[in-house]
Formats: sequence, C-alpha cells, structure tokens
Amino acid sequence: MTTARTLPASAYARLKAATRRVIKDHGSAEAAALDTRVSEGHLLKCHSGNPEFALNFLTADCIADLEQRAVRPHVTEALAALAGYVLIPAPPVNLPKTEHTALFLKLVEEAGIVQARLAAALADGKIERREIRDMNLLIETRKLFALVGEMVALQERIEAGAE
Repeated sequence: MTTARTLPASAYARLKAATRRVIKDHGSAEAAALDTRVSEGHLLKCHSGNPEFALNFLTADCIADLEQRAVRPHVTEALAALAGYVLIPAPPVNLPKTEHTALFLKLVEEAGIVQARLAAALADGKIERREIRDMNLLIETRKLFALVGEMVALQERIEAGAE
C-alpha cells in the first residue's frame, strides 16, 4: 500500500478535526455509527490524531450519511476549503413565489456571478483594466449592489410595517 500524499499534513489534520466535529454533532461515535454503515471503532480511527490511524478517513458515502444529521457539513466544508472553494447553503427550493423570494434569488444569482468573475480576475493577485472590461466586472458589481439596495429597502419597509 502506498502512503504518497499530495497535500501537507496540516490538510489531513483539518479533515480529521472536521470528522471529530461531525461525530460530536451526533453526541458520540456510538450514536454516529447508528447513522452510517461503519462501526464505532472505525469512526474512532477516522477522527483519531494517533499516527497509527493516520491513513484512516471516512469514505464519501459515510460523510454524506453523517452530515445529514450534523449541525453543519463539517467535512464537506473542509474539503471545499482544501480545493479553494467556500461552501454556502443553497437557497431553499420550495420557496413560495413572491416578490421577496424573487428578489432573494436574483441577489443570490448575481452574487455568484460577481464572486466567480472576481475570483478569476484575482487569480494573479490583482484586477486589471482588461479584466474589468472583458468580464463585465463593473457592470455585474453594480447590478449586485443595486439588488442589495433593493433588498435593504424591502427589509426597511417590512420593519416599518409598510409591507
């Protein structure tokens, strides 16, 4: 069996820590084992910092099982971070069709567009004039702020009792 790794040891330590948090959300490894196909002993090895169990990690299906009842998707968040992503909750799919939800969904969509374009532009550490033009960064950022303004105005109307 090979032990070649592509990430630094600290990355694997973060995955172990995230596994500990998922198990803690279940109360114990014994309780967590009831929600997945592996035993309590296997779960204990997967979150152990003991060098003897350094190569023991949860499989994707076990992570999915355990994160269903966890407070947060701790391991998935850690994996996303290792890949350079930020995990955010998706908007609920069963939102009632109202002016409020339509505005919220437009805001989420525009924020995603701006985030992706800014990340691409910042890949070399700075935003260049051509990137602003080619990616429509200024236009998209203005659209995002206009939507944020609409959302703020809506919340102010609601808070004032006007809606």
